[in-house]
Parts: sequence; structure tokens; C-alpha cells
Amino acid sequence: MISIDDTVRYVATYIDVIVLIIGILIYKEYQISSKDIALITGGSGGLGSELIKQMLSKGVQKIYNLDLKSSVERDSRIDYRRCDVGNESELKQSLDNILSELKEQNRNITILINNAGIRHSQSLLDLPDKEIHDIFNVNTFSFIWTLRKVTSNHIDTVFKQDTKIDRKLRIVNVSSILGALAPRNLSLYSATKSAIVSIHESLTQELSEYPEIRLLLVTPGQLSTGMFKDVEPSRTFLAPIISAEYLARRIVEKINVGESGVYCEPLYANFLPGIRVFPMVLQHFCRWFSEMDTKVNSNSKRGNERVDIEIER
Repeated sequence: MISIDDTVRYVATYIDVIVLIIGILIYKEYQISSKDIALITGGSGGLGSELIKQMLSKGVQKIYNLDLKSSVERDSRIDYRRCDVGNESELKQSLDNILSELKEQNRNITILINNAGIRHSQSLLDLPDKEIHDIFNVNTFSFIWTLRKVTSNHIDTVFKQDTKIDRKLRIVNVSSILGALAPRNLSLYSATKSAIVSIHESLTQELSEYPEIRLLLVTPGQLSTGMFKDVEPSRTFLAPIISAEYLARRIVEKINVGESGVYCEPLYANFLPGIRVFPMVLQHFCRWFSEMDTKVNSNSKRGNERVDIEIER
């Protein structure tokens, strides 16, 4: 017997397939090819590693991976650059080096994926100052510096000059549904993800005069990766665990048709932000029913550990 959740997922998948087919027909020029050069932060584990696999399967020419750990995938098209993206000067230097190398080849980055992330498991009142800075540096400021460098460079070298460089730039910012509703003991993690949502919304309008630049915000629920492996899921019939391979495949499919906007997964992630406008009694009920405030304990084994740069969950 097919469950309600499976039925909803099948229907949603069919709708997405139709949208993707239409997108392919309309936006053929955005299809990933051997001319594309991608840059991803946090691509050596979790969702990042799966995203690299999917882009390689589409025939991308090169992928720059900025991470502390080396790439899991072994492919000559992966250019791994060891980089602590939470270190502003180190990140900016890595970006400058890459952009300078590409400029000499009359090339540019055409796919940018901001994906790096770390988390904490403590109350705001208990977090050490250094960890507070680390969380914002990796989860928010690394996105800001990368967005500014790559996008500004693209505008200056492509749109403001008579050049034959590919005008397309697809940007993916991976946030989290926890940026819409923050659970107990994840205050700063949720705050960093909420910031990414606001940055995406504003930047989309600021870049509206450049239609070739496509921005996609991804706000997933809990993934099948190591980021939240210590969190026992509940109410999985409403909030199922998402396969990292599945989400990566769907993201790359959307990149392949130049889709912009917001991509939420699974289904409940599309409606969760609306809980904020409910009366407090209903908000308390929703939080109690979902058990979201009982899953991350302040004495979690990951509470004082800096997680390797990788995507959420």
C-alpha cells in the first residue's frame, strides 16, 4: 500500500519533471556542458560531494572545490584548493588566485555553489565567543565574500566589456529550512541560515538587470549526511529524511535549466515559514507536535566540536 507521503512525493516529482522539461525547451542555453567551470565551497563531504558527482556526470569542464578536506571524488576535472572558508583572508586569496588564473585563459566561473556549513549544539548563552565567530564566518560571511568576488568579477569582465566570455552565471546558495523556524539549541545556526535567505532575496533584485545571472536558493530539511547524524528524526511521515544524492541530483537539474527562485525539499519545507504568523498558542502546538525543540541537546557529543566544512544535516 502506498503511503500518503509517497503519493505526495510522486505527484511533486511528476510536476517537477514537467517544469524541468519546459525549462529545457525554453532555456537550452543554460544546459551544463564541457564549457562550464564551476566553483563550490565545502565540496568534500555530504551534499557537496554529491553535487560534484552530479556536475561531473553532466560533463562540466572543471570544478574548483574549496574545502579543508581533499575531494572524495578522483577526477582530473576537480581542482581541489585547500581553504578554510571561515578565514576571510584565506578565502579571498583563494578566490583571487582562481579568478586570476581564469582571466589569463579568457575564461570565467559559470556555476557557483555556496554550500559550506558548520553547526553547534548549545544554547546561545553557553556558546564560546570563538565558536560564535566561526559559525557566522563559515555559514554566512563565506557566502558573502564568495558572492561578492565571483559576481562582481563576472559583471566587470563580461557585461562591462566587449568579450566573448560566456555571459551565463548560475548561483546556488544552500541554506536550510531551519532558517525559517529556529529550534532550541540551534539559535546561531538558524540565524546564519536566515541571513542567507535575506541576502538571496535582496541580491536577486539587485541583479535583475542581468538576466543571464540566475540565483537559486535551496532550503532543505534534514539530510542523510553527517551534519545532523546525532539528531534522531521524528514524525518522518511529515518530515522525511532527504537523500543527499537525491537533493544533489535535483539541484543540478535546476542548474541545467537556469532555474531561479527558491527550491524547498521536502514538501513541508514550502509551508514551514508560514508558522511564524500563527498565534503563539498554535506555534507552540506545532513545535510540540513536531518535537523540534527536543532533538538537539546542549550536551550533544558535537556541542563543542567544530564540524568539518560540509553541508548541513
